[in-house]
Amino acid sequence: MMTKEQLIERDAKRDLGAELLQSVQQMKSGQKGAIHQVQVSQVIEARQKVGFSQRQFADLMGVSLRTLQEWEQGRRNPSRAASSLLRIAMERPDVLRAVFSAELPNAETVAAMQEARAMGRARFSNPCDTFRD
Repeated sequence: MMTKEQLIERDAKRDLGAELLQSVQQMKSGQKGAIHQVQVSQVIEARQKVGFSQRQFADLMGVSLRTLQEWEQGRRNPSRAASSLLRIAMERPDVLRAVFSAELPNAETVAAMQEARAMGRARFSNPCDTFRD
């Protein structure tokens, strides 16, 4: 590993403009550099198959957004129950989409909730919540 001083010395000798121009010329000529494949976690893959945002998927799984992010980044593992739901999401994303969409309010309800919130008459944290006075 290079020290900070070594990095500064190396970078002082670089011509970034020439390196960038060379890269563009290589791309135009079809030359390829190293190809990297990123391994996507099963949690991310399941969420993407269902087609949900992180927030929506966390709500569906019954966990906080932060917990879902921890699962996706591999820092924590889902419980056995959550793992079962993830398997369903992988194999039958249509089922989870159907369950979740049945819980969502229609467009008129969302509009009314947003209008009420703007007027300060009701409070809610997300469109899936009901009115709270």
